[in-house]
Amino acid sequence: MGQDENARTAFQKCLDIRERLAQAEPDRADYQGLLAISLARMGTVSDGADARQWLQRAVQIRRAVLVLAPDDAMLKRELATVLLQYSQAASDTGPLVEAATILVELRRSDTLEAEYHGLADQLTPLVNP
Repeated sequence: MGQDENARTAFQKCLDIRERLAQAEPDRADYQGLLAISLARMGTVSDGADARQWLQRAVQIRRAVLVLAPDDAMLKRELATVLLQYSQAASDTGPLVEAATILVELRRSDTLEAEYHGLADQLTPLVNP
């Protein structure tokens, strides 16, 4: 088994556990967030339509979690991060612009973690052409 296949197998096992946890307690934002992480990881070890499907599910979960705490800067950043991944997998600029808008807004409000400042700065032209 190759390294990619080992990663996919490990990510799938983790996903299975996190799906059971999220289904057992759907109101726990932390379980939903962990599920979104696992889905995004599956997207990184998949190609084409499979990658898009994994990432689309991750985006849906991130949106649902954000509804529970709409002012949470970290949850907004997590949504933006998965939108960037989905945008790349789907070759779709819509999610890219949405992610850029979120990150730039967080940067301007000084609520974005420092490690993401450079990314927000790079994406600013998409928001303010």
